Amino acid sequence: MNATVEQLAPVEQQATTDWVVAALYQFKEVNDAADLQQRLLDLVKTINLCGTLIVASEGINGTVAGDRQAIDTIRQFLLNEGFQAMEYKESLSSEKPFRKMKIKLKQEIVT
Repeated sequence: MNATVEQLAPVEQQATTDWVVAALYQFKEVNDAADLQQRLLDLVKTINLCGTLIVASEGINGTVAGDRQAIDTIRQFLLNEGFQAMEYKESLSSEKPFRKMKIKLKQEIVT
């Protein structure tokens, strides 16, 4: 269960100078972590994100960066998946903070 699947399309350079960086996690039972990973992969193929998300049966953890719309999209997706109590913090970066987008399926969200 240590699978890593990376976004196929390269993350494009932001048109604006600021990247929104979102750090998030929540311990929550996930019945089918592989299915959640796949749905996240499908989503990130349609938006401009970079960073890493770890998905496990115990919850989700990660840091992602993108434009405001991409960050709002991933956050709303997670809220709709039942992660309403996730710890969530945002900051700004003038440079792209991560090279690519990874969504990892793991046994635990914190190692």
